[in-house]
Amino acid sequence: MPALLLSLLPYVLGVIAVASVYGWIRHQGTKSAEAKAEAKQEHVREVLEKKIDVAVSKDEAVDKKVEEQIEAIKKTTDVTRSGSHPGDTFKF
Repeated sequence: MPALLLSLLPYVLGVIAVASVYGWIRHQGTKSAEAKAEAKQEHVREVLEKKIDVAVSKDEAVDKKVEEQIEAIKKTTDVTRSGSHPGDTFKF
């Protein structure tokens, strides 16, 4: 019986070696795929951040323009035309 086990030992070790190499190759492939996915995510993140920065700057420009228009309207509005003055109490 031990002679039979010793004769099968090279085959068993061969199977273990092949299984180990297969597992290592799969692991390397998985690491490569993960690295590619992370690189793609980073690229997408950078593109989105640039688009967000552009949108924020445009929004700030619009806000500034609106504030300037509001200030211009406040300066041109004549309070005396309405018949009331700031600080007057309401009257019917």
